[in-house]
Amino acid sequence: MNLAQLCLQSQRYTEALSWAEHALHYAPDHALARFLKAQSLRLLGRRSAAAEILYELLSEPTATPNCSPTSAAFHIALPLEAIQRELKLLNDSMSATSAAASPLSG
Repeated sequence: MNLAQLCLQSQRYTEALSWAEHALHYAPDHALARFLKAQSLRLLGRRSAAAEILYELLSEPTATPNCSPTSAAFHIALPLEAIQRELKLLNDSMSATSAAASPLSG
């Protein structure tokens, strides 16, 4: 997942998605890998797929206010606030796209 994070920071979103998916191949329920995949998808304009993952992360049955669960061999805390912040960015980008596509009235 460090490679996915580095790719995101370098604005190499397709490569970040690839690394996140690679991690998920080995640990399909890993919260951080799912989060990084959602970020990559959002930045690639695949907003509905990103939203689906983020809402899944929010609805985890064992989620706590401080972190979401992971089934990986080691625990990585993923703060609920990070998921909520990513959803806000996603919603903001969807609103901006909708506003740009709407014809001006008047």
